Order: sequence, then C-alpha cells, then structure tokens
Amino acid sequence: MPAVTIKNDWYENDSRFIPGHYQPATLIDLALSRGIDSHRLLKGTSLFYEDIVAGKTRLSPQQCFALIANAQRQLEADDTSFLFGQRLFPGHYGAASHALRHAQNLHQALEILIRQHALLSPLLTPRLELDEHYAYLYWLDNCGAGEQHRFLLEASMTALVAMSQQLGGERLPWECSFCHEEPRYVEQYWVHLGEYTAFGRPLDMMRLPRHYLTHPWPG
Repeated sequence: MPAVTIKNDWYENDSRFIPGHYQPATLIDLALSRGIDSHRLLKGTSLFYEDIVAGKTRLSPQQCFALIANAQRQLEADDTSFLFGQRLFPGHYGAASHALRHAQNLHQALEILIRQHALLSPLLTPRLELDEHYAYLYWLDNCGAGEQHRFLLEASMTALVAMSQQLGGERLPWECSFCHEEPRYVEQYWVHLGEYTAFGRPLDMMRLPRHYLTHPWPG
C-alpha cells in the first residue's frame, strides 16, 4: 500500500456552497418516500423545502450535518446511509453527472469524481493512489463531519460501488476498510459493499485490483 499524505481541501463549516437541489434534496426525497414530514426533517436547519426543490438554496456543511442528523433520528433505520449512497452517482448534478455517465472506464470516472468533488462529493474528498497491483481510494473529511462522519463514509463508499456496477455492468471486488469498529448492523455493509469489508483499520479507504481501472465500460 502506498504511503498517503492526508492533506485535503478544507471548507469553513458555515460556508454555503452546496446546492440544496443536489445531494441534500436526494436525502430529503429518500426521507419523504418513507413518510417523514419535511418540516420535521428540516427542523433547526433554517431551510425551507420549497426553496430547496426550486434550486434557490445553497447549504453550508453545518446545515448538511443537521439535515443528516434529523434524517437519522426520524427514519431510525440502519440502511438510510446506504440507500442514500445508492442514489448519489452519477446523480443529477449537471455537466459533472453527464461526464460520469459517459466515462469510458473506472479510472476516467474516478478522475471526474476527484476533479469535480466540490459538486459530486462536497463533504468528503476522494483521493486516488496507485501501486503496482492495486488502486486505493481514500475518503478525507474536509468539513469536520463529527458524528455524521460514519454516515458519510457509508454513503460515499456505497455510491462508488453502486456506480461502478451500474456503469460498468458488473459488480467489482471492492475491499472496503473503516477506522471504526464493526457496528451492530454489519449486514448492511455486506449487502451494499460486499463481503470484503473490514473494521478497526488505520484509514477509511477502498481497494481494488488495479487492472479493473482500465476495463472498458459498455455504452
């Protein structure tokens, strides 16, 4: 495994740069589909549902974390982060999503994800490292996620596993490692991330044999 310098872009917690009708709306739609009231979901966020769906609102990381905390509390379901992740990529984020859909292989898709991470992955920054045999993707906290960090990791890794399967036409043998200890709902990890999932590791990362990066994708 290559040596990794954990250096990443850092955003101010109260800087409003995340379009509300992108990832936040995806989480809100998931909650609404499970019968959660939008007012209860947005309580304490200073946000209004009508403004979000109209594309008039940008959120700060702090507001996103409050929204995630509300969704977790209201839904009380172990699969919320994973189902949210399945809906994230390629997503509906304008030109960035269009580029993802037309990526010719996984390497190209990862380059787009990393280059456009402020739009595609605003709260965790993906970082790709390669050695002779493997590709390693690290997820770096660039906003001080705190209690919502695990939720974001679960969602982000699920998003990449799901996207690579959807666009590549096959499920890849991703190995997912987490710093946190094995949770009681570990079966959700097996279902959404695969059986090669480990806990209590030094870094939050995904690993894949390098040759999968250049397998041509259909379409």
